[in-house]
Amino acid sequence: SLNVSAKKLATAKFGLLIDPEFSITQHVNGVSNLYTAMLVFKTGRIRYKSGSNATLVFIIDNRQTLEEKVIPFFENYVIPYGSTLKQKRLLKFKELILLFKQNCHQDLNCFINQILPLWDSMRMQKGQKNETFESLKDAQHYVRNFNSKI
Repeated sequence: SLNVSAKKLATAKFGLLIDPEFSITQHVNGVSNLYTAMLVFKTGRIRYKSGSNATLVFIIDNRQTLEEKVIPFFENYVIPYGSTLKQKRLLKFKELILLFKQNCHQDLNCFINQILPLWDSMRMQKGQKNETFESLKDAQHYVRNFNSKI
């Protein structure tokens, strides 16, 4: 799946790291599927899912690889058979990767008004105890306050 996380990070320019990634999750019995994905993409890593010793995750989080390998794979093999929701998610993901390529993440205004709304629109599990921010406004407020401390 295509995911975007937000992580508070004191060393990040605006105190927040927006991290796009592609992942495939499998029970340990399906580890061969993850190795197949690694062969197909010729990159990525496999690790245990956080908090589980029975679930593995294949991850690609390098933005150039996401742009050059994962997005074309989705366009060729997923989107023609996927739901409208998957199509919309890919469009948002592509827009996010493009914004990074244009260095939008280095500009406070662009980060707050373009990247953060895309991140928020792609969040699948809002309302969880472990989420970094409850809302887009909370994330934007955090970044503004972090920046004013510099």
